[in-house]
Amino acid sequence: MIALALAACAAVVHPVAGDDVYTVSARLPRGEAPATLSVEVATGWHLNREYPMSFDAQGAGPFVFDDDLRGHVDVTTADGLSGTLHVSFCNEARCRIENVPVAVAP
Repeated sequence: MIALALAACAAVVHPVAGDDVYTVSARLPRGEAPATLSVEVATGWHLNREYPMSFDAQGAGPFVFDDDLRGHVDVTTADGLSGTLHVSFCNEARCRIENVPVAVAP
């Protein structure tokens, strides 16, 4: 019975985008918890704290830097995630800006 209750509350993680430098994933929980859109960059890169990172979707909170390699946005939604994630990350030589389309159904 407890296992069934835990399974009903479990979140489903969806890969959204990425390459050898970065990955974006979406965690869609079942129930009332917010969805989370996460970004992680490879070693040798770091998230660009000077760039105004955001997710342009209704219900999206501010971008939160977890550390130099990871960050996330919590989104209040019952309809999946749809919008564009604006992120930037840098290494010693250059910075990249990515506008990542996100479309994850519930």
